Amino acid sequence: MPGAQKFNFNFQPTEEEDFDEEEEDLFGAGMPIMVRKATPEELKQIETKELAHYPPKVQQKIGVLKTLQQQYDDLENQFEEEYQKLRDKYNALYAPLIIRRQEIVTGDKEPTEEELSKVQIEVQGEKKDEEEALKGVPEFWYKVLLHSEIRSEMIQEDDLEALKYIKDIILEEFPAKPKPEKTEEKKEGEEEEDDVKYNPGFKIHFKFAENPFFTNEVLTKTYYYDEPDSEDIAISEGTEINWKEGKDLTVKVTTKKQKHKSGTRTRTVQVKEPKDSFFNFFKNLEEEMEKDEENEMFNDLLQVDGDLGETFKSSIIPYSVKYFLNVALPAEGDFSTVEGAEQMIQQALQQHQEGGEQTQQQQPECKQQ
Repeated sequence: MPGAQKFNFNFQPTEEEDFDEEEEDLFGAGMPIMVRKATPEELKQIETKELAHYPPKVQQKIGVLKTLQQQYDDLENQFEEEYQKLRDKYNALYAPLIIRRQEIVTGDKEPTEEELSKVQIEVQGEKKDEEEALKGVPEFWYKVLLHSEIRSEMIQEDDLEALKYIKDIILEEFPAKPKPEKTEEKKEGEEEEDDVKYNPGFKIHFKFAENPFFTNEVLTKTYYYDEPDSEDIAISEGTEINWKEGKDLTVKVTTKKQKHKSGTRTRTVQVKEPKDSFFNFFKNLEEEMEKDEENEMFNDLLQVDGDLGETFKSSIIPYSVKYFLNVALPAEGDFSTVEGAEQMIQQALQQHQEGGEQTQQQQPECKQQ
């Protein structure tokens, strides 16, 4: 299982790096640096200019190095192809296990006698008649999130009740889609879709039961990779939440006094201000930043947005049972989610010390000859 991901929302402003003289000579004083991919022709020109700095004998050696580099690149491409085939193979093997977990958690199906015969945990307490009416595993995903590494950074006290209505969290990976042929100029007001939205990526679907907070049955966060053959996240977008009246957990309503233009009268108005909430995860953060560039909360979320998506994809969803049982983070050395963790650790240290003392006492005394 991957190591526990830590998030730090207390970002310091990045200091501007000095633009040194060498960079100024290379790009020209005051000239903006164009950030884009070079064409094959441009790469050839750049290579030719670099080779011109060396005598013919050295250029031949560089030619051999280029051949070695190409052989390395070919092997890397081969690795990527085989790695993808291996991933596809095991994703197909994982799928029925994930589906079966979903059925049991939601209560759509009960465990079979064969499955129950393989249970390896010690069942505590006595079985009661009212348990027969229980469907699935109550508050499974709620507990998963509470025991995860996002608990302390994303989940607020006001979010807890709403999170109890999560029925399932589903990961959906999707391939690249073909880009349409470029047509003539776009009509006025018609926006061009980002190229990265044709790249592969993944979606995280949060399925909710009917609840008093919003009307959406599913909230989805979509991540697009930077390149078709990369897993670096470029952008994300989320579902707009249809909040019920007065139930929006992402804003706080404050009462303020407003002076009339004449300065003689005042009136009381209610102002909505953004506040920390798990449900900010579904906002389109770049759009929010455009609306309010000075809002540090959205800027901080934008910085870690990709890490959050990767944590759900690689840790929380595939290892949800471990998170539910609250053993995922302690297995990685992080006891932050464990109730009474300090006492538990002290007991372990005491047992270790007592064990060491007993070992010393049991050792026979060394007799002098």
